[in-house]
Amino acid sequence: MEFTNFWNNYSFAVDYYVGAPLTQAMVDQVESETGYKLPASYINLLQSQNGGAPFKCNIRTKEPNSWSHNRVSIVGILGIDPDQSNSVIGQTGTAFMVEEWGYPQIGLYICDTPTAGHHIVMLDYRECGKQGEPKVVFVDQENDYKVTVIANDFASFLAALEPDEAFEEDDKATDDALARLETLSYAIPWKNLLSAAQFEFAGVLFKKIIASMIVANDGKVMVEGGSFVLFDFCAQVVFDSHKVKSSEELISLLKAAAIEDWTGPEFFEAIPNWWNQMIAEKKIVKGFWGGYRFSELAISELKKQLHYY
Repeated sequence: MEFTNFWNNYSFAVDYYVGAPLTQAMVDQVESETGYKLPASYINLLQSQNGGAPFKCNIRTKEPNSWSHNRVSIVGILGIDPDQSNSVIGQTGTAFMVEEWGYPQIGLYICDTPTAGHHIVMLDYRECGKQGEPKVVFVDQENDYKVTVIANDFASFLAALEPDEAFEEDDKATDDALARLETLSYAIPWKNLLSAAQFEFAGVLFKKIIASMIVANDGKVMVEGGSFVLFDFCAQVVFDSHKVKSSEELISLLKAAAIEDWTGPEFFEAIPNWWNQMIAEKKIVKGFWGGYRFSELAISELKKQLHYY
């Protein structure tokens, strides 16, 4: 991969990220001190410049996070010069973020985000081992340090980076989709459920979730492997009014609320798998007075996700 016009060397980025030219001694020191083998694609990048801010600073995501509903943004890629404070093994590098900020010990901290430490990007070695090819993950401190894979390797991460301008059309498309949805009315049963839900402006939230999913999924609401936020939201709306005893009963109640025109039939087909996963993760639990409910953790995670719609 060529790195011509890759780095945005404005003064702050140069001072804060750029280290001395890469040497083999630096690579050896990082690998020796951390125990992790650096990806060849990462070393190749640092040969062009040892850390800095890229012009393309966003990677597209299907699942919302506590920064954005459709992307992870970065402000800098850390180098490995040990004398640069903000480098992988610098004063505010991986060890600092683990020990002082509580981030998980899963690998190496490699990218800053615009949130000043509340989200970071890491190389995740859990599956591959310390000598393998790590995945690139987004770690969300604002959501109990949730780890989300954003690329299967560092080379793929670099190839997927996009400039801010690439998202202007998506943001406008979401606004346009929401404007179209605003002209539609809810069936009375679903309107009644939304009115009784614990979420403020639940009816608006539902339309915003649908609009963002339509844009993210090329005009479709549901795709395989898509976000669970729609399932979580609709289930909680039902849980707020009913004692639900099974996934079949949840499907029946949602169908009775006439939301298929909004979600499509694929939504109902996917509910059993979602339900089983939530049961396995103990996010759906038995309530005190019969029926199922969300655990406190599941409700907390859902509220954090909804905050960004």
